[in-house]
Amino acid sequence: MNKVQAKQILVSVIVPCYNVEEYIAECLMSIYGQSYSLIEIICVDNNSTDKTLDILNSYKIKFNNLTVIKEPVKGASNSRNAGLKIAKGEWIQFLDADDIILPNKIQHQIELILAHKVDFIVASSIIRLKNRDNFIKDPDADCFIGLMNSNLGNTCANLFNKKALQIVDNWNENLDSSQEYDLMFRLIKLNRKYLIDDVPQTIINSRDYGQISQMNPKKTWTQFVLLRIEILNFIKASHPNYFKNKYSIIHQILFDSIRILYKYDSELSINTYMKYLSDFTPFKTKSTGYLYILVFKFFGFSKTEFLRNKLKFQK
Repeated sequence: MNKVQAKQILVSVIVPCYNVEEYIAECLMSIYGQSYSLIEIICVDNNSTDKTLDILNSYKIKFNNLTVIKEPVKGASNSRNAGLKIAKGEWIQFLDADDIILPNKIQHQIELILAHKVDFIVASSIIRLKNRDNFIKDPDADCFIGLMNSNLGNTCANLFNKKALQIVDNWNENLDSSQEYDLMFRLIKLNRKYLIDDVPQTIINSRDYGQISQMNPKKTWTQFVLLRIEILNFIKASHPNYFKNKYSIIHQILFDSIRILYKYDSELSINTYMKYLSDFTPFKTKSTGYLYILVFKFFGFSKTEFLRNKLKFQK
């Protein structure tokens, strides 16, 4: 047993499972393949209708550190919280059932937390896209920009201290999307310390189906925008100098977000613009191009969005 394991830090790996018969075996084997051995695995079946539960139970027979429980209330946050209730580990690895972790992931991050007093690790990840090139997603160094820009690690790439999670009441079960950024925002609001880990040790599979954002985009983008407004207001009230220095980028992120929201809820999009962005001049980004800015200068936000959706021009 190495020095890290000698310190007896137990890590609980919590895996929410819903109709993942195609993926769960690879996910579990990536956990069992970890170089760090002080691990317990908690798989939470969330009303699967395929063979997921059968596969979980077959692995439970083979491995004595696997616990399988059921969570009848639908939702990943409910499943993660159900796992947290019985987790014995000091540190928590959340892992979606269609993602995998590389063999040194937990060992590497435990070594980081022993070297630095932190409450969670924010980590790079490998994004695996079907029929396209994979890429590495690195977190923003600036935590507030990372929160606003959905770039402060990933649920499965990060590692969380259980006590820190309990302090912020764990996952918000009322959210269907933006759960991880809501969670990290609540941690950061209470000055929980984090460390950026730029070594990608988690492979995130981008699926073409089964994602909440694909099933209910209106709700997804509504929750996305409302959380960003909450983050913006917090920064403005608690970090006024920072807010002044980062005014343009913070507002541009919100601007790009409400442009997407307009397609699903034009009223909320326009109201958000009028309340938070009426004095803001947008600039070119990946989402907002020169053509859009040119039309915007003449017609303003609501008319430009109406024309964009009518004429189908994107930027």
